[in-house]
Amino acid sequence: MAGRKGRSGGGLAKTVEEHRLEGTYRATRHKDIVNPKPPKGLPVKPNTLAGAASDEWDRMIVRLSLSKTISLVDDGVIYQHVLLFAETEQLVIEKAEARAAVERLLESQGDVEKSDLLPFFQEVGKMMKLSAGYDSKLRSNRVALIHALAEFGLTPVSRGRVKVASADEGALDPFAQFDVPHADAH
Repeated sequence: MAGRKGRSGGGLAKTVEEHRLEGTYRATRHKDIVNPKPPKGLPVKPNTLAGAASDEWDRMIVRLSLSKTISLVDDGVIYQHVLLFAETEQLVIEKAEARAAVERLLESQGDVEKSDLLPFFQEVGKMMKLSAGYDSKLRSNRVALIHALAEFGLTPVSRGRVKVASADEGALDPFAQFDVPHADAH
C-alpha cells in the first residue's frame, strides 16, 4: 500500500546493487536475489511497420538510445507503443474528416427539400455522434501513450525513477567481499 513502509508491493523494490550502495544489503534477505540485466543492443525493427508506426519506431530508438535505457529485448513493448501511436494519428485524421463531413452537410441544408429534412437531420445527428466518439477514443489513446512513455522513463516525472548502469559496470563490486563468509572467520 502506498505510504506504508515495506508495503509497496514490490513496485518500488530496490535492486541488490542499490541495497549494497546504500548500505542496506542484508545477506539473509538479498543473497539469493538476482536482478535481471537485459542484453545490450538495439531491437530489430519489424518489417511490417509502415507510415506513422515506422517513423515513431525510429524516434523511440533514438530517444531510448540517448537516455541509455534501451535493450535488445524491448522490441515487444516498443512495437505495441508504435502501433498505438499510429492508431492515434489515424484517429486524428478520421476525426477531422468526420467534422468536415458534418460541416458539408450543414452547409447543404438550404438545398434540402422540406420532405427530406427529417432524414437529413438524422444523418447529421449520426455524423455528429460519430465525430464526438473520436474525442473519447483520442483521449483514451493519449492517456495510454503517456503511460507507455512513462514506462520508458520519457516523461519529466518518470525520469527520476529510471536507473541506468554506470559507465564502469564491468568494474569489480567493492562490496563483494561481504557476500561470502571468509573461511578464516569463526
